[in-house]
Amino acid sequence: MRREGFSIDPRLRRGTAKDSFTDPGQVVGYRITWRSADGWTERFNAFELGDDMRLKRLRDGWADDVRSRSLAVQEWRAAMENRPPFLDDGRERHPENLSTHDMERLVSEAFAIAANLNSAADDDEYRAAMREGLHTFDMLRERYGLTQDGLWITATDMDESPIPAHVGKI
Repeated sequence: MRREGFSIDPRLRRGTAKDSFTDPGQVVGYRITWRSADGWTERFNAFELGDDMRLKRLRDGWADDVRSRSLAVQEWRAAMENRPPFLDDGRERHPENLSTHDMERLVSEAFAIAANLNSAADDDEYRAAMREGLHTFDMLRERYGLTQDGLWITATDMDESPIPAHVGKI
């Protein structure tokens, strides 16, 4: 939810301060805040969102090992401090879990790369734009865990492919 632009405000057990928060069990609830571009704010408590969004129900599906508990603490702390989500190698790296924000970023990057390729005046500019685009997509592929074969062109493939006929003929 945080990657979609919502704020999550965890509620800590009485007597637990932010600086002494060390266990995800110390979070007893949470509230979600949405802020529109024009400044309008809406807050929801978990119980208002439905039974399946209550913390107890969510925890039933979470892993309960030392590593997972440590990552949960770091994620709750990031939420408390209004920092970006801590995890970047968790469930969100699977293509089926890409958020609307993730897809928006991928599409935006693709359009920027296409614009750079279309504005290339000659073969050298085209190859430079292609290399920059491949680098960008490689970083996005790594970030989002998009590793299926056949989806990505490599720099070697690019060196072996012909330059489109329209390049340099603006």
